[in-house]
Amino acid sequence: MGEGIENEDSNQPKQLIMGAFIPPAEIQEIQKLQGKPFTTISEKDLEEIKTNVKKNVSSDNPKISIVVIAYNEESQILACVASLAKTSSSLPVELIVINNNSKDSTQEILDKIEVKNILETKQGYGYARQCGLDYARGDYILTCDADTLYQPGWAENMIKPLETTPSIIETYSFGAYYSEDFRYSLGLRLYQYIKYSNFLLLHRKRPHLNVRGFSMGFRKSDVVKAGGYANKQERGEDGMLSFELSQVGKIHVVKKKEAVVYTSSRGVL
Repeated sequence: MGEGIENEDSNQPKQLIMGAFIPPAEIQEIQKLQGKPFTTISEKDLEEIKTNVKKNVSSDNPKISIVVIAYNEESQILACVASLAKTSSSLPVELIVINNNSKDSTQEILDKIEVKNILETKQGYGYARQCGLDYARGDYILTCDADTLYQPGWAENMIKPLETTPSIIETYSFGAYYSEDFRYSLGLRLYQYIKYSNFLLLHRKRPHLNVRGFSMGFRKSDVVKAGGYANKQERGEDGMLSFELSQVGKIHVVKKKEAVVYTSSRGVL
């Protein structure tokens, strides 16, 4: 189950370490939307996001459902959706944001950019994830967090192993840190190198402990069969589900550079 990494280029880990700790230019550009008061975002930027949402992640007959959960994420959700709205996939995609009873302007932002969203009033990660599972129409589901940024090729790379290898029941990828001041110190790079090395070691024996809800993929039918997020209302719902899935199939780590996701480095260094 946790043995090695299948069907990966042997050079890929090296490529990842050398090139993926600093976000690509397109991610850094989207990152500039974070933390800005929503009223200061230009109409041009908002229209571009709306156009990309409609064009790339609003299929009426999706094969892939990307589900973001959000609670009081007014400073983060716009950038997250902007990144996912640039998704490039050979399969039709829908994007759903689960507003987990936010008290700030998260809902206003979601309505403004016209992304599909559902209000889940039961508070908790598990309730929000289950809501997304219930409403997702795709055969494949990818889970996301609102404070994370995604590359255009992320979805395609996460789904491919599930499409081609029936024994793989779940995929996940590495979460690197972006710097809020756009400075990538030697200390931050070293920290990420150590984190990635430990990430690979842990995958070999207990991969479910690596899996995080910010970058996780599975077939909807497999997770429904496993009971979904029932009894997983608290934090750690992703690891609990991954452990259950690991009992019946393989957990696969996607090491492609395009599958790396980027989350805040606040509190790391």
